[in-house]
Amino acid sequence: MLKPLIKIVVIQPMEDNNNNNNASKGGGCTSCRVIGGLGLSGAGGYVVYYGSKSPHQVARIISYSFAGVLFGLGIGRVFNVTPFSFKDPTTEPN
Repeated sequence: MLKPLIKIVVIQPMEDNNNNNNASKGGGCTSCRVIGGLGLSGAGGYVVYYGSKSPHQVARIISYSFAGVLFGLGIGRVFNVTPFSFKDPTTEPN
């Protein structure tokens, strides 16, 4: 019988019993925000790396612009700012 080459482990965030965490407000747990932010920033780095190898200037400009958006979304995800912040539409603003 063949042994598997890769073992896949699913990691789930720990549940917090108090209601003061960001997950209950729709922002996600801290580890989820950090992993998501690093993933988006890593994707931005990947786009910059391969976009810089393009011989066409227009392609480089487009890839750098797209990478900037990915970096911005990554930072926004880590700090839980718009468009990732959750606002309950049923409550009225103060």
